[in-house]
Amino acid sequence: MNRNAASASYRPKGYGISPGLQRARQPYRMRNAMTGLAIAGFVVSVWAYSIRAVKQDNFDDVDAAALGVSSEEKKTRVSIEDAARAKNASRA
Repeated sequence: MNRNAASASYRPKGYGISPGLQRARQPYRMRNAMTGLAIAGFVVSVWAYSIRAVKQDNFDDVDAAALGVSSEEKKTRVSIEDAARAKNASRA
């Protein structure tokens, strides 16, 4: 059997799967389903852990002075990134 005939028997034109391809994939369906469920379970557990970890954070330790900073003061402050950019610009 030539290559084109073999390809046509497994992947017919249009949508769907040929009976030969269905038979070839049959032994792997359960293993693939279990692997998919394991990956999905891992993803959901990481998501749930992250949500739970964020929910327990409280911000009582935030400095009251930092909360009372006016918008004019915020404009005059320089961030660490801006200071690094200014330092690199002065070197160049």
